[in-house]
Amino acid sequence: MTQSAVAYGQSLNGTEAVSSGLVTHRGLLDVTTIRVRGSTVGQPYVLPTQHAGAGQGVELLHFPNQYGVVQAYDRENAAWMDLYVQGKNITLVATGGKVSLPAGTAQSLLGYYWNGVTWSLPATSQWYETPVQASFTNALGGVWRIEFTAHILSSTANAGMYLGVGVDGSLTWGSLAVVNVPANQLQVVSSFIYHTGGPAGTHRVSVWMMSTSAGGGLNATGNSSIWVTEQRA
Repeated sequence: MTQSAVAYGQSLNGTEAVSSGLVTHRGLLDVTTIRVRGSTVGQPYVLPTQHAGAGQGVELLHFPNQYGVVQAYDRENAAWMDLYVQGKNITLVATGGKVSLPAGTAQSLLGYYWNGVTWSLPATSQWYETPVQASFTNALGGVWRIEFTAHILSSTANAGMYLGVGVDGSLTWGSLAVVNVPANQLQVVSSFIYHTGGPAGTHRVSVWMMSTSAGGGLNATGNSSIWVTEQRA
């Protein structure tokens, strides 16, 4: 069905127009809201009176002098729906502004520890969990980025200090960093970044340490820290 802009508007005379085929409008279509409630993909268009969920649809809205909105919403149940933007290449162009994402979209800080702490290894040649720990509850599960910085001290010259990461009280990744303390009581700063898959649930991620020489540990002159971030995009 094809109508010119003037004929189409006059023929309606204020009543609803229903078509089972293509409607071509030649001219400017100026409306308050555009709402799509069906799809020709996989099945023919279904009229709202023929099925439950008639209030569901994709809407194109404009708020005068403010902004425009594309949204998927179920007005029957007052609930938001998922919205997909699909295409071979998708480009977002902000003219005179910026593209903003809600907090937690690309990444989310799960937990951290940042403090000056003095702590000594209880014995040599054994791995121990340090007080540098981050506890958190992760609802989604994904890729974790673990960042660690520590102020290391040893009373033994040329001591080798080994650093690793543990999850929930067990050493998981040992010897992620190896530090040599060249002189007695010399402070050395060590840091590393490690990526790994993290399961959903409540967890404790901590820094572990081991040394083959006596007198090793952390020093509170500088802050030691661990940051666990979930990368979502």
